[in-house]
Amino acid sequence: MSKYQMIKMTVNLASDPADLEWMSEMAADLESWQEPTGMWGYPGGGDLSNTQYAALGLWAAQKRGIAIPEGAWRDLAQAVLACREKAGTGPVGFGYVMGGIGPTWSMTAAGVGTLAICADHLGGEHAALAKRARNAIAEGLDWLGAHCPMHPLQ
Repeated sequence: MSKYQMIKMTVNLASDPADLEWMSEMAADLESWQEPTGMWGYPGGGDLSNTQYAALGLWAAQKRGIAIPEGAWRDLAQAVLACREKAGTGPVGFGYVMGGIGPTWSMTAAGVGTLAICADHLGGEHAALAKRARNAIAEGLDWLGAHCPMHPLQ
């Protein structure tokens, strides 16, 4: 599945009910492509960039009433949390791959957004994981505030 198809799936959120069967098939494909690490990516390894698009696709499918197993959200949240840089002093950002090596603005934004989606779908026995996700969201937003240059409007 291409990023275009995953974006189309998200856009389809408010679209034609006739597309529901297609969305269900695509959601099943996305679920089957989730790697054992909880990430999505090219053959041979997952990354946060591809994973954020898969999360958006699953989110759109669930919004349309397609059941996504809680285990997919759990594994996704755990994988994204593993993309955080090692805690040091100050806020913590997200890197492209698990291990949090070299946090960047774009991957921190992807991590924050993906964890926000996950936190909304985790409850019950995964409430502690949802809390960890929300804490990481707050730290990621702080990291973005500390590391993104702000350009005044001209």
